[in-house]
Amino acid sequence: ARHARRAYFEDPDYVMFEPSGRLADTYPYPGGPRPESFDTDSPIRRHGTMNAYAAHEQVVVVAGFRLTDGRPAPFSATGLGLPDSRWGRVGPTAAFPSDDGAAHFGLLSDGSRDGSAMAMQGTSFACAAATRFVTEAAVAALVQGRTPVLPDALTTGAPDAGWLSPTVPVAKAGWGRVPFQPARPVDRL
Repeated sequence: ARHARRAYFEDPDYVMFEPSGRLADTYPYPGGPRPESFDTDSPIRRHGTMNAYAAHEQVVVVAGFRLTDGRPAPFSATGLGLPDSRWGRVGPTAAFPSDDGAAHFGLLSDGSRDGSAMAMQGTSFACAAATRFVTEAAVAALVQGRTPVLPDALTTGAPDAGWLSPTVPVAKAGWGRVPFQPARPVDRL
């Protein structure tokens, strides 16, 4: 369907852009202790945009964020943000890097050809980083003769511990941002 029309919702109360002109995410991140929500009077909302697969409490849900400033990726879904999660999940389990920064989208990774690199972006790529993070923790536990368990970053913890950038709500980043990056940096051209 090359020329198919794309469906969209329209409402005059829906906030499409931040006051700075940037495309609005669920929350603005100007700094300060707590971001306010852009979901206000419009029935069209950004909260609760996680899909049905993420609704089960045993599923690990990975969000994405930018490595440079810790700002959540705008394409990353948002949970309901409510303490009562009968109607869906409160938020993702944790957030992993999905972008280098605002000017450099994605994270450089191995390309499909020998010696090549490609910028990979999205929560699917952040999920691969989370899988590697959990696998490396499990292997380290087995090497030390311990029983492998999920790392604290995916089960409990203080959201955003050690981050100097703005606080990110649990609805957007879960238990917090995990700055996991394999120790093989690749310079951008």
